Amino acid sequence: MPQQTALLGFVRHQILIQNKILKDNKIENVDKAVEYIGESSFKWNQNEQKFGKILSLSPCYLAYNDNGVLKKYLPYHQKFVDSIQKVDNHFILPEHDPKIDYPDVWKCITDGTTICNHNNYIYKEIERTGNEKNYSGKKEEKGYFKQIWLSLTIGFSFGFI
Repeated sequence: MPQQTALLGFVRHQILIQNKILKDNKIENVDKAVEYIGESSFKWNQNEQKFGKILSLSPCYLAYNDNGVLKKYLPYHQKFVDSIQKVDNHFILPEHDPKIDYPDVWKCITDGTTICNHNNYIYKEIERTGNEKNYSGKKEEKGYFKQIWLSLTIGFSFGFI
């Protein structure tokens, strides 16, 4: 799941693009940029932060287009059930750490149905290998590594408001 900081960065970047404040990927008008996205990026140790016209972000959810009907899913596991909370019109899972847990079961927030990732239904793993290179660009003797990427299957996406 994309983290809130990644979502915030994505929204800020899109606001700059859509309002023609970026040229060649550089901010042209600093005052206008501050008005739209705030003057600094997210700082974990500050309580009050302003991000221009961005007032809030909802938690990220899994979205699925089911024959024209958008269904929203949250990670579902028994340990989350007791701790789910509703804030405004959004559901949050304070006990869920997306950096540790990759959920296999997801529950629809509107009709309560669940879906599983059996047979790569929601996401699939993509394995990539590579080799480490030192600063001179030469291969290290024992520098091979493996990365596992997760890719959503067709019809699924991440959503937030």
